[in-house]
Amino acid sequence: MEQRLTPDQIRQLLANERQQFNRLQRQIEQIEQRQRQQRRQRARERQRERQREREIQDQQINALANNIRAEYEMKRLIEKAEYEKRIAELEKNQKKPTRRKPRNKSDEKPLDEFIRVYRFEPMQNVLDFIETQLSNGYAVEITNARVQYFYNKTGDDREEINQYLATFYNISQFQAWFKHLVENYDMNLSVFSGRLKMTPNEITLKHERSKQGMGTNVMCEIAEYKDEYCYIPSDGNCFYKCVQFIYGDKAPRKDEYGAWLYDSRTQRGLMTNSRIGRFNEHFNLSIGLYNTKNRGIEPKSQRGIHHDWLLINYFHTPDYHIGHYCLISNKQRGIALERIKDNYKVVYKNPTLENVKELKMFNTPTNPNKSNVYIFDFETYLNYNQQACPYAVGLLNYNAFSNKCNETPEQIKKLTKILISDRGCDFQTDGDKVDRAEGSQPKVDCVRKMFKYLGTVRSKKIVLIAHNSSRFDSYIPLFCNIKPIKILKTPRGILSITFVNDYASKEVSAFINKDKKKNHKDSKQTITMLCSYQHASMSLKKFCSSMTIREDLRKTSMVHDITEHDYLERMDEWYEYLQFDLISLCACIHKYNEIAYEIGGMTMFDTLTCSSLTLKCWFKDFVRVEDKMKQYLKTEEKTNYIKKVEEIISPLKIEDYFDLSKLEKAKYQTLLRKEFSVHSHTNPYIRRFMRDAVKGGRVFALINKYESDCFQTIVDVVKAHLKTPTSDPCEVISSYLKSDMEEKKKIAIKLKKQLGTVSDCLMNFDGVSLYPSAMSDKDSEYPRAETARVFDISEEKDFLAQFNSQTFRPKTAVLKIMYENPNTVFLQHLPSKDKEKFYNPETKANETKTLNRFRNGKVIDTLCSVDIQEIVRMGGKILKIYSGIVYEKNYDFSPFQNYITNLFEMRKVFKKENNEAGSELVKTLLNSLYGKTVQRDITFTTHLWNLQTLKTEYDDTIKSYEKICDDLYYVEKNKDTQEYVDEEEESPITSLCPAQLGIFILAHSRRIMNNFITSIEGSKTPEIYYGDTDSLYIHKKHWDTLNKNGHVGNNLSQGKNDYGEGGIIFGYFIAPKIKYCLLLKDDFIMEEKKTFKGCANDKINFASFKTLYDGQSIKVNNNAPWKRSFEGGITIPQSGSTISKTYSSTINTFKREKPDKNGVMKPFFKNYFDDKPQHEQSIEYYNSLLFDVDYNCFEFDIDELALEKN
Repeated sequence: MEQRLTPDQIRQLLANERQQFNRLQRQIEQIEQRQRQQRRQRARERQRERQREREIQDQQINALANNIRAEYEMKRLIEKAEYEKRIAELEKNQKKPTRRKPRNKSDEKPLDEFIRVYRFEPMQNVLDFIETQLSNGYAVEITNARVQYFYNKTGDDREEINQYLATFYNISQFQAWFKHLVENYDMNLSVFSGRLKMTPNEITLKHERSKQGMGTNVMCEIAEYKDEYCYIPSDGNCFYKCVQFIYGDKAPRKDEYGAWLYDSRTQRGLMTNSRIGRFNEHFNLSIGLYNTKNRGIEPKSQRGIHHDWLLINYFHTPDYHIGHYCLISNKQRGIALERIKDNYKVVYKNPTLENVKELKMFNTPTNPNKSNVYIFDFETYLNYNQQACPYAVGLLNYNAFSNKCNETPEQIKKLTKILISDRGCDFQTDGDKVDRAEGSQPKVDCVRKMFKYLGTVRSKKIVLIAHNSSRFDSYIPLFCNIKPIKILKTPRGILSITFVNDYASKEVSAFINKDKKKNHKDSKQTITMLCSYQHASMSLKKFCSSMTIREDLRKTSMVHDITEHDYLERMDEWYEYLQFDLISLCACIHKYNEIAYEIGGMTMFDTLTCSSLTLKCWFKDFVRVEDKMKQYLKTEEKTNYIKKVEEIISPLKIEDYFDLSKLEKAKYQTLLRKEFSVHSHTNPYIRRFMRDAVKGGRVFALINKYESDCFQTIVDVVKAHLKTPTSDPCEVISSYLKSDMEEKKKIAIKLKKQLGTVSDCLMNFDGVSLYPSAMSDKDSEYPRAETARVFDISEEKDFLAQFNSQTFRPKTAVLKIMYENPNTVFLQHLPSKDKEKFYNPETKANETKTLNRFRNGKVIDTLCSVDIQEIVRMGGKILKIYSGIVYEKNYDFSPFQNYITNLFEMRKVFKKENNEAGSELVKTLLNSLYGKTVQRDITFTTHLWNLQTLKTEYDDTIKSYEKICDDLYYVEKNKDTQEYVDEEEESPITSLCPAQLGIFILAHSRRIMNNFITSIEGSKTPEIYYGDTDSLYIHKKHWDTLNKNGHVGNNLSQGKNDYGEGGIIFGYFIAPKIKYCLLLKDDFIMEEKKTFKGCANDKINFASFKTLYDGQSIKVNNNAPWKRSFEGGITIPQSGSTISKTYSSTINTFKREKPDKNGVMKPFFKNYFDDKPQHEQSIEYYNSLLFDVDYNCFEFDIDELALEKN
């Protein structure tokens, strides 16, 4: 009978078996460990052996090289070329390290740190280590890892993953991954072995771009050349021309090549070296690229194939990554390369028939914005880092206010919604989620509360508007770590920023997606922040005043000393203040929109800036012909616009036009649309050419001091009345300006009694609405872009004769010319852009800077026909015409005339009705239109990328980048110039502004100012003390002359004394934008008018200008500026923080000659350009300057001229 074991015996047997198993397991591990140690020992021995071999080989090579050098030095039997060849062969045979060296030290990749985990470590330890490294600013990459995941704590089920890969750039990304692991696996039982790579989390290494071959950039062109050894195609589609040269009729058609060129996700429209292999595969061709560095053939598939011709990418353009594809003979490569080097000529482009005719019809959207609009405003305190932290935000629905704008303030205040941050909240995280996870009371900031509140509004798009949001409020959500989906940023600030509202309620999400199509993604609520300051560039207090808002609805005042610890206790101080901020801004915008809609049917919500608003209003007014015809039937006012309409539809009358059928109207609509249209040049080179003809306002200082005959008498009267202890005019006037109004009135009575009338003074003769005058003047001509043609050199003689006799107008053209200002000209029509050398004490070397100044001598420039003729009018002479664009036809009347005239008349009506709001808005619209027509083209795109994408895409096209939050960057990327453009896919319209109109607006504004200057002989004699874009500081004695010539009045194209009956009795005119004027008004009360670019008016005084005039430097302590960043928000410096600047007394000596004994500053006379090709300053030299980045973008500004370098 089988003996049964007792439970104790069974346990004992199991224990013995377990001990034996563990003993065997330990023996196995010891054996494996010894084997690993032996393998490591053998590996180290092999490594040491290889190292010894390399050292021996290096010693042998160095000894041999030294012997060769000694032989060369001592016997001189080997020629230099042979010697270098032998050394090169020896160095070539030497074993090189496997790691590839970087091309230059500036692009070196930072050293990476590797950690090898050999044993199976608990996964939790590895995760803790990774989190620590991420918090220290490192990116962690897991490579070649082996991971065993255990599903439960018993360890029965597990999952093993080999060759595991993962990369983490920030903690938030790691936590999202870690959260998934915790939900499924036990981290204490799971084990890990592999390699961890730590890299500094910085973007320091630019990727080398694939070499692009497209001919040249937009500035240059290349002459075609071919012989038996090489072929150099002309610029543009150079790769395709090379393929045609090799294969002839067998080459693919151009449209097939273009379709393939655009069939790429990352290199659309670009031909690069890396795409040649794919090109061969797609078209079944055999194109080989010869690499001039290693003398090999690329791609690899072409290395065993015989080629008669080889492609090379020749680099000789301003952009080092943009080359030019050429062909060389495979039999004579060396000769072919020399031929290409000798015959490759890059010259700068000129307008041609092809690029001038690249036009599109200009169009800008004029559809109203129907989003739900709220007015918002943040109240902030400063934390220990001086950063603005929001403790409250206010919201006010615009439509709700519009319905109750006439109610009492108490009733309107009920419409506001004030949301307050919880004390102790973390602005960088969502306190609601974090605190609930920890089981504590949630603490949420006001920004997220605002998003949650707006998430209950049944609207897909919500627009928030704040005053100065572009410089303040739009940065607050970014500071609170809320990620945007779109940012529009300019030097003005953040014009627009859009967020996806992740806090929207389920009911709102269902409402938004109720009409969603099947298989489409769910739409989300978006919130866009805009800035009202871009429409009214003034403080909110002044905005209320200009819009004549009710006194009981205007902004109130408050001492902004709220802190993190007392904002809840001091709610009674700021709560009502915030409410009235919302109400006053909403009232201003409501009034603004009423007037803007009356003018052009647009509102503030439809555009980002005031200039965009007035451009859209003008365009809508000009192209909507039928609306104009209907308006005529109501008013029967026959303008030039209506006369042109009648001419086109003749013999049909306007009254009968609307009785026609749609088919009958279509014929007339086509003619009207053709006449009342605006076209823009779209060729990139032509736009650059036109851009060079844009000349801004003129500012000049010609006589550095003025003192009236009565000034000393005034000083004596003031001194006697105020009993000042000194007779220094500077001290006396300063004491007067500090006295109260009662004292000033008493002094005024004495001055009036003693002086009677004051005629010996200066006036500020100001052009009435200068740019609107230029746009509506009957003598202003504007070209039609669709009639453009290229200037023919055979026309030069006739054109020169017409320009120099001032008979070229009203014809229009934009030409590159050489002209000369003789030494008899005192004030030139335009400044010249020159390059001068200046000594920099910091570097102790001469530096070349660009300088704009009015000078005499020869000048080469690109100008429109109006400016060219005005040069002759001011005393100059046109010497030569090089190239340009001529317009065959102009608009029969100014395209702006009707719009500007209506606005000007509307402003007069507003003034009669004492409607200050309407008058101010019309004035702003009048002065903003021209700026949009000369707006620079945007040459870059903006992106919001995570760190991984930025590192992948980081190359020379990245213009700039700025961090927003943990894993989001705002990136500006320069646009690539595409080699091939599919004409069928191109839109027939463009949003590129018509630059040709803007050029002529600016030119006609200078022509109108020249009417005033030439009337007083200001171009030949020193009659003008100082001049700005639309004003001249001249003596009152010229008033009668100007009046006699019809230049005085309040109408367009006329001028007036900006100081009324008063005048300037004393003035310092140190340099452009640096002047001081003491004004005696008609009531004999004195007032100072001062301008100092770069300094606040409260930081300078009479004494500052006197010090500069006396030849001494001044030191100015300006307030420290606010700092703005996406990641850090707004940083406000402590009260009293200043930045000190020292300004030199020799400011204007760079612009004009030193003053003579009468204070007159004469112009320089220099001949920078000569009409000889070999001369350094020839037309070729000028062309190179046009495309010099510093020459175009950096003007040696008065700020830098004034700064004295220590």
